[in-house]
Amino acid sequence: MSLPKSLRLKRWGEFSAVREGGKSYASRHLVLGVLPESGASTFRYGFITSKRVGGAVERNRIRRRLRAIARAQNGALVGGGMLVTIARHRASTASYEQLAREWQSLAKSAGLFGQPGVEGKR
Repeated sequence: MSLPKSLRLKRWGEFSAVREGGKSYASRHLVLGVLPESGASTFRYGFITSKRVGGAVERNRIRRRLRAIARAQNGALVGGGMLVTIARHRASTASYEQLAREWQSLAKSAGLFGQPGVEGKR
């Protein structure tokens, strides 16, 4: 089962809003952009894989992995807003497990994980 389309960012303006108004967190393979929205109960996700990552097959594989990671973590995140995950050119050499660990680490740095009823730091 994939990430529902209702939870995906689709418009250029949404990606731009995260870049201009949000905070970003970087690791070796990924960059996570976060823009919290007050009143939002869930996060919507966007994924960017440029041609520097590789050919179409490789870019699509990385996007599928990132969507699976986001779907698996969605219930554990506190708050709501927009998250954009950017795959760096080295992401094509990373395994699913490495990408998942890095994504979780970046989300933890952003304060997106928390106990139920406790708002994460922003």
